[in-house]
Amino acid sequence: MPSPYGVGCAYVCMGTWSSLQGISVTHVFLFVVRQLPSVGSNLMFNLNNLTMKRLFYLLCALMLSVASYSQVEPIEHFTFKGIPIDGTLAEFGQKLTSTGLVITQKADEAIEFKGNFGGTDDCKIIAFSTPKTQQVYSLMVIFPEVDTWYSLKSDYKEYKTMLTTKYGKAKTTVERFSDPYYEGDGYEIQALRLSKASYASFFHTDNGEVTVALSYMNGAHLVLVYTDKHNDALNEAETNAMKYSDL
Repeated sequence: MPSPYGVGCAYVCMGTWSSLQGISVTHVFLFVVRQLPSVGSNLMFNLNNLTMKRLFYLLCALMLSVASYSQVEPIEHFTFKGIPIDGTLAEFGQKLTSTGLVITQKADEAIEFKGNFGGTDDCKIIAFSTPKTQQVYSLMVIFPEVDTWYSLKSDYKEYKTMLTTKYGKAKTTVERFSDPYYEGDGYEIQALRLSKASYASFFHTDNGEVTVALSYMNGAHLVLVYTDKHNDALNEAETNAMKYSDL
């Protein structure tokens, strides 16, 4: 005859792991016990019985697993201006406005701000969110236009040095011109506009990355991009899911 205790144990063991979130060890113990069928008062529980031993060991293992799960530390997100890059676009937008930034434009998956960044006024900051859950995952800082190569490169080198001090040596750096352009020919800004000049350094951390680069967007600009590792993965998953849903 099958063991009368199998029903309760099987139910707990076969339940999805996610269903254990927020359940205390005491709750698990009571849940298992309540699955035991009602029996006559003359039945005595004997731990020497093989079935009861198995139940006891299973319960201990389950209690240890739940206790271990409850000790998992929360995800640490990359930060921007000291604010974790997490939460909905609207929530994150409110936090940024509290730093003095002013909202200038809104879109379905982005909010544009204007204000001071790193001591420079009139910077444009754009926050981007995932397409479905609207979780913020990346921010771009566009500094005011610079019309000389010397000043532009000087700004780039300054921020590259500061980021190196904070995050360590850049994982990847690209600083080059393509033919027929070269540094010193007097046409560096034109080369940047024509994508014949590439200047960018990528700094990686456990929680995200920041990029400093030179870009031409209706003028030559220094650009910083902050990306949270965890929500960037979420953005990729949501974007791919939307693509596949149309197939």
